[in-house]
Amino acid sequence: MDPRLLLFENHLEFIATHRGPVRRHGDTVLVESERPEFCYAAPGRESWDPSLLDRFNVIHQLPWAPEALPHELARRGYHEFGGLTYQGMVPDTQHEARPDVDIRVVSNAEEMDLFTEIQCTDMVGREDARETWYAWYRAANQRNLANPTQTFYVATIGGSPAGVLMRLQKADIAGIYFAVTSPEHRKKGVYSSMVARACADAREADCSAITGQVSTGSSVLALDMKLGLKPVFRARIYRR
Repeated sequence: MDPRLLLFENHLEFIATHRGPVRRHGDTVLVESERPEFCYAAPGRESWDPSLLDRFNVIHQLPWAPEALPHELARRGYHEFGGLTYQGMVPDTQHEARPDVDIRVVSNAEEMDLFTEIQCTDMVGREDARETWYAWYRAANQRNLANPTQTFYVATIGGSPAGVLMRLQKADIAGIYFAVTSPEHRKKGVYSSMVARACADAREADCSAITGQVSTGSSVLALDMKLGLKPVFRARIYRR
């Protein structure tokens, strides 16, 4: 299998367990969440059906998309508005972990609620968004608490919540998701410490690669590259 597809499959597993149903028509992928923000189609070259575009306002153009897709999207009024960069690195990549960052695996519902609180830290002061998304994230996180393919980490410094990260394993690929650092602990090595722990656990699980995704052009991309997560391919995102 194309190594890029292995990274993509890991992401689809994340979407299916945290965002909504993932349906397939040949090599075309349809994400049909109850939340419209998460719905999109990713047309494949072998199962290209232009009529599917009528059902989705967001389209992801992956490297294996049909060559005619950009022309068809322009004809139907779609405009490119961003992208998603898929990254990869080997688990043996060495990372410096701060000794004062304590990283523990979530093991019960109470600890998962703390994970969700930190996950939603950027929504402080935006109560309308927090009311909606906290409930969504909490339900999905609690639903996956016993999922053996997912490991939820909470980082603390001196007992103070410092960050969260989730590792999802599919086959021998480990994906990194939900990486959030509390505002008061940013730029202090918390993220790199969490990545170091995720990589160490991925090595123990005999994973061959670590993957993650980041919005194309995001400042996080430069940080991830310093940690060893290199761009592998990009999905161009179109909306109408």
